[in-house]
Amino acid sequence: MDMQLIGAGLEVSAFGLGGVFAVLIMFYCATKIMLVYARKTTQKK
Repeated sequence: MDMQLIGAGLEVSAFGLGGVFAVLIMFYCATKIMLVYARKTTQKK
């Protein structure tokens, strides 16, 4: 196999995993923000 092809495959894999982890981190942050907002609105009532 060609080393350039293996390098390109590893690069695509790295970008793919980076994208997945970025979305997971954004989902985690959005959930935390919604929890803070929900707790503040619940305390006002």
